[in-house]
Amino acid sequence: FAAFPSRFQLEEFRDLLPEAELSQLRNLVSMDFPPVDAPSQEYFAVSGMWEPRKNQAGLLKLLEAAGLDPTLYFIGAQKPADFPESKHWFLGQVPLAESRRIIGNSSGLISAAISETQNLAAIEAIMSGKPVLLSDIEAHRELKALIPDIPLFRLDDPKSFFDGYQQFISQSRDETILARSRRDAAAAFGLDAFTSAV
Repeated sequence: FAAFPSRFQLEEFRDLLPEAELSQLRNLVSMDFPPVDAPSQEYFAVSGMWEPRKNQAGLLKLLEAAGLDPTLYFIGAQKPADFPESKHWFLGQVPLAESRRIIGNSSGLISAAISETQNLAAIEAIMSGKPVLLSDIEAHRELKALIPDIPLFRLDDPKSFFDGYQQFISQSRDETILARSRRDAAAAFGLDAFTSAV
């Protein structure tokens, strides 16, 4: 028996495990946010260790190519040794409650990941009423199928990123879209969805 959080991942392993019973078991994301303080500045959250798979360096290049200069809070990432001084914050590993507070205080979450299985930080952001902007990869396309309002962008296309960013900013001011996305996320990753798959 083998369980995978994402459908695409399950399909990738089907031929490798012909005798196994395969099942999709989505992550259970239960968000019980404490009240968040008003942020002292506007920023976007970016989650994950600084590594090629998470592609934080690629995100900075896309922002520069698009002429955008938001402040980013890198949750889970230490500042690379060769990184110049900047206005961005490198928070390193933080406790889960603190990570959720940072996401809850943000204006949204951005991921330019090249590879993911299931983007938990993005789901947490959506469930906390924040918009997300995600790279157009298989894991994020699967997430968009469940939460249709998520804007995706192509990693090799600065215009696609800029267009997605504009949609992302627009969503941050649209309570109807944020509430709908939060409802869709709860339906896909809440307790009912988790227990029905067991």
